[in-house]
Amino acid sequence: MKSRFLFAFDIDQCIADGTLRHQKAGPEPDRNTDVKAHDIWVRTVMSNTETDRAVPEMMLLLRKLIADNVYTPVILVTSRNTLLRHETIDWLKRVAQIGIMPPLMMRGATDKRKAGIIKREIISQAQQNAEASNVIVIDDDELGELPSICAEEGSMFLKAYIPKRK
Repeated sequence: MKSRFLFAFDIDQCIADGTLRHQKAGPEPDRNTDVKAHDIWVRTVMSNTETDRAVPEMMLLLRKLIADNVYTPVILVTSRNTLLRHETIDWLKRVAQIGIMPPLMMRGATDKRKAGIIKREIISQAQQNAEASNVIVIDDDELGELPSICAEEGSMFLKAYIPKRK
């Protein structure tokens, strides 16, 4: 059955509040000028993901869409690499409390391309597989290339943000 929409949710800083990990890692070094520093930064950001809190507002939307999955396919798209698959699935089940797991699409273990490029490929393939005519991408990437990639592809980009907690 052809679907009208495919929803693609990012994980980090969208459904998972990794603010503490990002603060610990500091500003992201330029991958083009200092590859080693960038690799260290990525490892720091991607370690200890089990301490992330679920973002309740985003989880509410995600759970609703998963419940309606018969009519609206949902995928999880992350630039985390596949070496973190077990940890990611564990977090999704334990913290985010996702019962029915949508497909989890991840970066290859050695793929160092920019997140937007990887997500473009993943989402495009998922759209073809779901025979979806429209894609809605929910991601925190405001300053990167994903919003413009979505515009080029004719997809809708919705900016996810984490509300400040008291």
